[in-house]
Amino acid sequence: MKSEHMLSDDVKKTARDWLVKLQSANLTEGEQEAFFSWLEQKPEHAQAYILAEEVWQRSGALKHLEYSEDEANSKQEMEVVAAASNSRKKLLGSFVNPYIGLAACLMLAVLSVALFTDFKNEETLVDQAVVYQTNVGEQKSIALADGSVITLNTNARVKSQINRTDHRYLNIEQGEVFFDIAADPDKPFTVKTANGWVVVLGTRFSVFNRGEDSLVTVEEGKVGLLPGVAQWNKQIPEIELSANQQLSLSSAAKNQAPQEIHVDQALSWRNGHLVFKGNSLQQVVDDLNRYYKTNIKIGDDSLKSKEVVALVPLDNSFSAMLSSLELSLGLVAKPAPDGKSYILTQ
Repeated sequence: MKSEHMLSDDVKKTARDWLVKLQSANLTEGEQEAFFSWLEQKPEHAQAYILAEEVWQRSGALKHLEYSEDEANSKQEMEVVAAASNSRKKLLGSFVNPYIGLAACLMLAVLSVALFTDFKNEETLVDQAVVYQTNVGEQKSIALADGSVITLNTNARVKSQINRTDHRYLNIEQGEVFFDIAADPDKPFTVKTANGWVVVLGTRFSVFNRGEDSLVTVEEGKVGLLPGVAQWNKQIPEIELSANQQLSLSSAAKNQAPQEIHVDQALSWRNGHLVFKGNSLQQVVDDLNRYYKTNIKIGDDSLKSKEVVALVPLDNSFSAMLSSLELSLGLVAKPAPDGKSYILTQ
């Protein structure tokens, strides 16, 4: 990535122009498409836009907030493009069309940086289980003995067992894990959750153990699902997921069809960002709360369905993230009586 000084003046000026235009309540669908098309053209465009927003936010957005947070050591500010009025909100539906989805995903790929991924040494071939875990806000990648690589998202815990015969097994006790599985037809890789099993031969996918349910997302290849199964005895899964599909194990148990998704958006956390495109504010808050020790609550029920379009770097401090939400959505964050959270209100 180029330094700020290596970006041309023309590119930086165009980025500033887009930043101003995106705040307009009269932004059209064509202008939205043009913006994402410009971002897609060159990596420097996305970088210039990030820098433009950083300058905009630091000029006044953070002056009125002085929250303290253990992990407040970020080098970037959150980049948020959000609907700030009802007229702007009506346009958010356009972000789900394939063109805009592709542009956003490409933008994410341009901006991706392994900001806090900790690569461990390869696991050795053992018969006993090995435990791996991450703290809140941490991500970690581990190379397993069979050549597979797993990436643990925030606050995750797994037990892995790769033996010398026919067993490749991992139990997700909590949290979300992305898998890049080395192909081996003689040794299926099995993933256990509280809600059932996932069986693969070689593919790239994610399993998010949410406690009451587990969500499976496939980036490449195919996986088989065994919902409600307590023990895998080499059963052949009757339910399969392919690339760009997502399904929870509880939905699989009800024979519901998989959802077709933009996988780069669904798994954007692996690139050090979260991407929201028309998500409700409640969904955004629930997801952000996974990455910070201090939580956000919504004080007004009418705000929960407010639509948000955002690109959120995960290396942000809590204070920077919260102030950006306030500024972008026209909301106010107040400390909760418990002293452990903040409440968003009008």
